[in-house]
Amino acid sequence: MQRVEGQSIYLTRGDTAEFAFTATNDDGTDYEFQNGDQVFFRMALKAGDDVAVQKECIVDVENNKAVLILEPEDTQDCKFKVYRYEVELIAIEDGGHYTFITDQSFEIGKEIEAHE
Repeated sequence: MQRVEGQSIYLTRGDTAEFAFTATNDDGTDYEFQNGDQVFFRMALKAGDDVAVQKECIVDVENNKAVLILEPEDTQDCKFKVYRYEVELIAIEDGGHYTFITDQSFEIGKEIEAHE
């Protein structure tokens, strides 16, 4: 099961999930993703801790979003806790690193089924 409320995410450990992210410029306008942009999702128990999950998102230029696909193995070793996540853009245009979602909650929930 997955649930998104604002930028807070809940996911049952070991589930497959897809999340779409958009980015905003400093002036509040939508950032237009470009071919060659890279977007990374990172999750840790708290800022400064080791990263528990890091995945590169698929940049969908046509629909102007970055898509994160989590597979069961991505969260199977996570604890049943509330993690913190961020999403970072590395822009092809200037090579700059721009964290456009920062320090948001990502709860890993309990599962009944044991995945093997």
